[in-house]
Amino acid sequence: MTAIQFQQAFHADWGDVADPDLRALIWLLTSPHLLSSEACWYGADVSAAFLSERDLLSDIRRIVDAPQTFKSLLVGPATRRLGLYAENLLHAYFQLVFPGSRRGLQIHDAQGRTIGEFDFLIPEGTRWTHCELATKFYLFHPATSDSDGQQPDVYDYLGPNLADSLGAKMHKIIHSQMRLGQQPQAVVKLGQAPDQVGALIKGWLFYREADSHCLLPLPGVAPDHCKGKIWTLQELRHQAAWEGCLLDRLEWLAPARVDAARSVCGVDVIEMISTQFALSDAPLMLAKLRRDAAGYAWEYERGFVVPDNWTERAATARTLRFERDGVVAQPEAGIDSGMPAWTESVRSGN
Repeated sequence: MTAIQFQQAFHADWGDVADPDLRALIWLLTSPHLLSSEACWYGADVSAAFLSERDLLSDIRRIVDAPQTFKSLLVGPATRRLGLYAENLLHAYFQLVFPGSRRGLQIHDAQGRTIGEFDFLIPEGTRWTHCELATKFYLFHPATSDSDGQQPDVYDYLGPNLADSLGAKMHKIIHSQMRLGQQPQAVVKLGQAPDQVGALIKGWLFYREADSHCLLPLPGVAPDHCKGKIWTLQELRHQAAWEGCLLDRLEWLAPARVDAARSVCGVDVIEMISTQFALSDAPLMLAKLRRDAAGYAWEYERGFVVPDNWTERAATARTLRFERDGVVAQPEAGIDSGMPAWTESVRSGN
């Protein structure tokens, strides 16, 4: 499914849902998984298999038809953190469909230091399912092939701030967060190790037009993942007439459905972006929109807008990470996760 097909399908299925929180929850539960269950994840459940046992569409329709209870479970301090917002949404859903679910249970060592925290614990009788959640947005920037014919991989997906990569993030999730339940302190706290461990990994991956040949799925990446574009400001200036809006961070999850008044011509959007880039070089999320006759505008394409020197900055950041980190750390000795050890080195900074 292409990016445009996904957005069209989402609007067709859920266009009648206007509430942003409900739309974001629906995206969390129904969007394609970011990762595929391939050997590079060493048998880790990266698609929260326990959720496949539920009729998610029925759950969603019940919430949409009577949203008051779900909305009441979201009451709390406002947040600007997208990851925390996604956790709040999923926690409210779990409370409705898995009574007794727990969130954020911390595990401490003998000195009282925190050694880890469970995102979610789902009860089933006397057993627990441990679920980790990650909502990730990475920009594809492949390293230049070296003499060994090095091929693109998950380390070539970089965070917007260039401080991390999809490969490094998944190393942490698989070999730290998903293994917490096997720590002796966690077993004592819960009475037993969790019966199941899964990670719900959702998000969008972004590509430059020049890298369209790399859109074939890389090992470990789901072929139907949500896709977007990478545009420099200069590239936007040369595109045919379009209109759209910049998305606030908490609007990054589901395809946008906004009041038509927010949709402005591309020239005006470019001016807004130029003003923002004068203050900060952080990439900005742009939704290109089409208006309807009812006063709404609908996202048909999205992308990160990056400064014109982003490619050079990404290459420099890669080199600095490689020099700093060298090789990905091996899993802690003595913890049998049921998953073979992660053996791949960090990608070269070249």
